[in-house]
Amino acid sequence: MREELRWKNSVRIKELKESDTLVVETLHHTYEITVLEPSKAEVLVSGGDLFPVPRPASVCCASVLSSFLKLDGIYVGLRMKIRMDGSYVVTSRVRRIGVIPSLAGALPVAS
Repeated sequence: MREELRWKNSVRIKELKESDTLVVETLHHTYEITVLEPSKAEVLVSGGDLFPVPRPASVCCASVLSSFLKLDGIYVGLRMKIRMDGSYVVTSRVRRIGVIPSLAGALPVAS
């Protein structure tokens, strides 16, 4: 894992930049989520039993069981609800969220 990984208690996808990557540990699995389109909460997700290879999806909300709580975000202690191919996947409770900032725009432009 890269050095610039920062652990947080919550993340709103729409507040991230394109290509930012999250490492989300739930009670049962670890997921890697790369932001594709922040304004639409569109991501590539891999990890766990259901995502052995990166797949396009969107982060819908964070919830407790079936109760909706927070849109377009991931929160420690809540479950992630991910929409993919017209159906939803709800994870076990999130334990930790790591943010790996995108390197886009951080590298000097060669002249």
